Amino acid sequence: MLSKYKNIFKGDRTLWNTIFVLGGLSIVAVYSASGALAYHGQGGDTSYFLFRQILFIGLGLIGALVFQFVPYKFYFKYAPWIYVFSILLVILTFVVGKTINGATRWLEIPIVHIDFQPSEFAKIAIIIFVARILSVNQDDEQNMKKAILGILILTSIMLAFLIKSGFSTTVLIGVNVFVLLILGRVHWKYIFGLIAIAVLLLILAITVLENTSKDSRLSVWKGRWEDFKTHKDSYQAEQAKIAIVTGGVVGKGPGNSVQRNVLSQSNSDFIFASIVEEYGWIGAVSIISLYLWILFRGINAVHYVKNTFPALLALGLIFSIATQAFLNMFVAVGLFPVTGQTLPFVSQGGTSNIITGITFGIILNISREAVIEMKKSTPEEHPITQETVYVE
Repeated sequence: MLSKYKNIFKGDRTLWNTIFVLGGLSIVAVYSASGALAYHGQGGDTSYFLFRQILFIGLGLIGALVFQFVPYKFYFKYAPWIYVFSILLVILTFVVGKTINGATRWLEIPIVHIDFQPSEFAKIAIIIFVARILSVNQDDEQNMKKAILGILILTSIMLAFLIKSGFSTTVLIGVNVFVLLILGRVHWKYIFGLIAIAVLLLILAITVLENTSKDSRLSVWKGRWEDFKTHKDSYQAEQAKIAIVTGGVVGKGPGNSVQRNVLSQSNSDFIFASIVEEYGWIGAVSIISLYLWILFRGINAVHYVKNTFPALLALGLIFSIATQAFLNMFVAVGLFPVTGQTLPFVSQGGTSNIITGITFGIILNISREAVIEMKKSTPEEHPITQETVYVE
């Protein structure tokens, strides 16, 4: 039985176990948080979101299983095409996308009539592309200048189209690219220049929000910004805080959430608040620990990778997951304006959970390559045994 497990699940076994724990927690949490939503919105079928989440978490795990076998060299070779494809999808969404709750984020896949969020795919596409550019130009400062300019132009093109689908997604991608530039050992004089540009853009964005009209999509962001600036909670944010505060240390117990009846996003944007209400601060610490552990395992795998591209790719992807997770939790506790970002591989969602599963698969493949490199190395180079960390 154990040998079959080793043959199916490659890479970091501990990371695999953590992913399973996160997926199982997701199914339980979504079912508990969505009872009222399902009852009122699905004709009394309280198990509607449960089966949907089982399906999407299952597809996410299948994505991880499949992509753990795809060599990272594939992404290096086809990075430009992956970027172009993601841009085409984003542009298509900009033109003919489906608008829900004032946001144009979805494309409907013909025949099967399933909604797909190109912005989720764009998150990993830009990381793959930037990691490739940085790895190719690592040892040539003159080319690195051109590479940074190219990264800024290509990232700006993507963000210009993505901003309609969501300001928070745009910011997340920008932050991920910035982190990659730092990890890619870009000279600090360029980093400081980028920081200056980012500050100017932030000032510009705030100025635009302050002066926007009430009839545009920007008015939604303006309202969120003003609520955050004046410490005035929106109805959903207020209910999320109540859920967190009343959860106490041990929570009210599974299925005993009260605020899920009034939180319209209790199973997605504010699922962290629902978890804390039912499992208390013990549940909150457990969730935070899981994401920190995933971050640690990703960094640990990269430590044993010799090539620059897979190292940057894994770090970019793992930081992307961690950044989104903590952003979601910051929103729930009132430390950041409401964004609409989900808790990766926990919140209710289709595209998000599938893409997160694929992201895990890419990281697992890189950790598997680390095993192979460790085998080729001497004990002095990697003083750690394979059995303690990875499976081949």
